[in-house]
Amino acid sequence: MDRQFTRRADIHLRLGFIYKQLRDYSTSIKHIQRALIDPTSGGGCSLTRFELTYLIGFIYEEQGNYLEAQNIYEKLLEESLTLKLEGIILRQLGCIYFKFNKENQAIKILEQASKCNTNCGLTYYYLGRCYAVLKNHTEAFYKYRNCVEKLDQNADVWCSIG
Repeated sequence: MDRQFTRRADIHLRLGFIYKQLRDYSTSIKHIQRALIDPTSGGGCSLTRFELTYLIGFIYEEQGNYLEAQNIYEKLLEESLTLKLEGIILRQLGCIYFKFNKENQAIKILEQASKCNTNCGLTYYYLGRCYAVLKNHTEAFYKYRNCVEKLDQNADVWCSIG
């Protein structure tokens, strides 16, 4: 690729998305890492370096490499992030804790995520699942209700509620 092309980082990002959709995760991560280190990424990429790093963590999570994703998310939380991105990262970290049956840790993290973005239905969905596993049905009901208010068209929500 021409070194003078100013949108080089964006091309790598888009290739990363394509390979992610094709489930070629290693190639996807390789392209997103190239977008991250590309010297033109400051003005030639549609995502910030923090968003690119989050995306790499998310791909690791999709791949089933939860420990690597968790490490990336925790390092990102040490940075000065936008409130929206912080909420997304906290939600994903809470989901990882939930997958490993650490419901109390997941609830703590997901509650933080809900404060960052009160309109994220997925956060309330996972909070509801955590409370349901802990047999706190009243709290689970309220979290699911919050989720339904934000994601009323999501079939997963309705199936979880029963």
